[in-house]
Amino acid sequence: MQAGDRKTKRNANRRNANRRDAHHPWGMFVLAATIATICGMGLLELVNRAASISPRVGDIIAFSPERPIARDVAARLAVERPGSAICVLDVSAMRQSGGSLIVEERQPARNPVFRVHWSGLRTTGDDRNCGADADLVLRASDLEVLALGAGGYGVPGQRLAASTVRMNPATAVP
Repeated sequence: MQAGDRKTKRNANRRNANRRDAHHPWGMFVLAATIATICGMGLLELVNRAASISPRVGDIIAFSPERPIARDVAARLAVERPGSAICVLDVSAMRQSGGSLIVEERQPARNPVFRVHWSGLRTTGDDRNCGADADLVLRASDLEVLALGAGGYGVPGQRLAASTVRMNPATAVP
């Protein structure tokens, strides 16, 4: 190989290197834009799934004395009864006597507020009982505690475990 051929080959290699360097910033930009798009789509999916975890209008929490649950929840919640005094929901008393709560309305907020209807014998064994038939106002976190104490959302045989993503039919509790 002659000296002129080597010089020509070196110059060609430099030109090819310069071409790669010229396209390199665009490649990084495209890569960064692709990663940002994927992260944004993932975040939107996460927000969508988080919204679906919250109780929805029509959800039922059924308290049945015959229904065994994994753990006993000993919770007492003081709740608002529109137009009346505050009353108490005692999970143990509600399970013993039986009854159900149905979500009738969702009022959006940071911790959403729900208007629910109670139907059952009693909500507690003392004078702060909500009665056999009551409209109540509960927070989403209160509904989660009650669903946990009842063994999940739904009626026996078609329950969803508390705090599950509702779009997944595999979460149904037999």
